[in-house]
Amino acid sequence: MDSLKLAIDDVLMDSKDENDVTLRGYAYEAIGLLAKACPKEIALEPSLSLLSWLVGRLAVEQPGKSAASSIEEALTSILGAFTGSLAPEVEHALAAFLLRLIEPTKMTDSNVRSKISKSARFAFVRFANRCLPYSNVTARWIDIVATSDSPENTYEIVEEGKKGLDPYWYQMSNAFNQAAQQSPGAQASTTKFEFPEFPDLVFSFFPQVQSVSLDQLASGNVLEGAYSHGPAALSVALKFCRNMFFSHALKVRGVSLHIDVDWERHLTTTLVSDQTSRRNVRAHIKAISADPESRDCLAFRCFLKVLFTAFVSGKGADVANDAESFVQLVGLSSDEILVELAPACGLLKEAVFSNRHEVRALAAHAYGLLASYEPAAAADVNALPDLLLKKVEAWPNALGAAANEVDGAAKALACLLSRLSLRGMRSEGSKAVQDKLLAMVFSMLNASTDSALKQTSIFVIAELSTFYALDAETISSYKSYKSVVDSIWEIARAGNDKAVQALGRIGMIAKEEDDNEQSDVAYVTEKLYELHEIRQVEAQFSVGESLTCLAVGWDSTVLESALDVGDEAPTGPQRLKTLEKVLVRTLKDSEKTKPSLRKVRAHFLLKAWIRLAGHASMDSVKLLQR
Repeated sequence: MDSLKLAIDDVLMDSKDENDVTLRGYAYEAIGLLAKACPKEIALEPSLSLLSWLVGRLAVEQPGKSAASSIEEALTSILGAFTGSLAPEVEHALAAFLLRLIEPTKMTDSNVRSKISKSARFAFVRFANRCLPYSNVTARWIDIVATSDSPENTYEIVEEGKKGLDPYWYQMSNAFNQAAQQSPGAQASTTKFEFPEFPDLVFSFFPQVQSVSLDQLASGNVLEGAYSHGPAALSVALKFCRNMFFSHALKVRGVSLHIDVDWERHLTTTLVSDQTSRRNVRAHIKAISADPESRDCLAFRCFLKVLFTAFVSGKGADVANDAESFVQLVGLSSDEILVELAPACGLLKEAVFSNRHEVRALAAHAYGLLASYEPAAAADVNALPDLLLKKVEAWPNALGAAANEVDGAAKALACLLSRLSLRGMRSEGSKAVQDKLLAMVFSMLNASTDSALKQTSIFVIAELSTFYALDAETISSYKSYKSVVDSIWEIARAGNDKAVQALGRIGMIAKEEDDNEQSDVAYVTEKLYELHEIRQVEAQFSVGESLTCLAVGWDSTVLESALDVGDEAPTGPQRLKTLEKVLVRTLKDSEKTKPSLRKVRAHFLLKAWIRLAGHASMDSVKLLQR
């Protein structure tokens, strides 16, 4: 190989003759094949002289010509020499080398940078994914840079970057190389597939995060690092860090998810719907918060700051996903973690008034979680809520963006008041805010001709009812309880999923009365059964969910993911007979000859069994078995 390198440097390099250019191309290809076939020690030396020499040749060869293409082919050939386990010094040198090539700001030679073609860039990303272990933080950073919206990144480069970040596709891409390194009969090593350490990711991807104070969050300086490569890279980096944290938290508690093509979706679904997994993550966060100066705790707190800043600044390509990640983590965090971030809840104001519905809803949720924390609540209960109330007051004439502000303000207040109730921190000030809000909300439900504002009023009533911050007697002071149920039912009968769910939530606050068919509980139950004519199957499952909430309240697993403050669910009116009555009614109706009724009752039974079999009394389960 040295002879070929000398021939290129001393004889062929300066020649413009086509034959010499062709010979140079053959020489490059021969060097790549020889490096692949020769003892690995030649290529795997810490200085990486061969790789450096080939990349240096790219600076003097004309892009797109045969010689430059031959260099890229030689680089691909050398890839085989770097598969398998690398010595730590070689791994570090290779990671730094590839980073300089893939990240323009790291490369001092602008001439080399300008000559690196997109196909060569793809080869370098592929090098990172095939040669460096999954735990290598620099390799994962290279993948994130590859997913950015830079004009230097082709579709193939972006896809290769995504594959390097996905544990399943990373394993599939390296399965053959890993097997080739094993002797016959030996068990494959999992070292190459271990996940990166969460603190290393946070401090590497967001190097400024530890030096940015709370009052500087709005500036977005905390995002320096990932955001320097654009909004797409920022959102990808945030999602990857979130996935690694959740995976690590579950693993520490003895839960390991199977790595398959739907790994990320399974992880997200598990954290939303599986109460055991949520408790495990909450327990892990509580454990690391016991030592505020530990690296794990510092990294987690810094990551929350990064997510919060990305949320309020809107700098990510997927703001809704960034916001959802933030809300998920805050909802599982202990108060010890929130002590630093809660005072900044006022920065959510712009997001609460966003024109994007999903961003408004998540901002309202985040505001409720942070502003209800005791130090923040003391300072905030008479500040931002007053502004939010003024926004809601404008509902009669609100159109377009103004209507969006009404929606965001009302939801933010509902989330704040419900979480204050859950924390047991209701004060005279918060009660006054709630009274004003309810007066406007019930007027909105009764008089508004805007369907979106009616939805807003339904959300507020359902949110306050879910956490028992509202009771039937309070509703009756504004409007009769049954007339409110009727108003929501009229919207629900059109197949509106949120309104169907709201009926179950408002039913939770009604008191159970023995053998009283005119009671509020019986009335809501009957209204839910009257929804059997809705044709959408999804809506019928929502009816089943609402029946479970009505029958057993927070003992229904439907509400498990709604518990985002503390470990104790709120308590409301007792339910002693409602579950039995609902199940008996369901069984009887399933025997009726009307096809739609039988089909709907089957959905109810399925939902009741899934949601209640683990919580219901033995007598109720025996009813299901008849």
